[in-house]
Amino acid sequence: MRNEQLSEVQQRILGLIRVQVSVEGRAPSQREITEGAGRAQSTVRYRLTHPTETGYLEREEGRHHALRLR
Repeated sequence: MRNEQLSEVQQRILGLIRVQVSVEGRAPSQREITEGAGRAQSTVRYRLTHPTETGYLEREEGRHHALRLR
């Protein structure tokens, strides 16, 4: 399922998550991702859907820092 291509924005968002986890030991909140990506919160939420569905990312709804890269 991970054969799917990610858009440039999705790749940038996953990169932000990867850096935050390696530097701070935790995933960023959606607000932190929004600020880092320079996108609207609704855009970030939408752009996180495809990587989640294709297995690049795991999310736990209702938690602020509940993103895990696979």
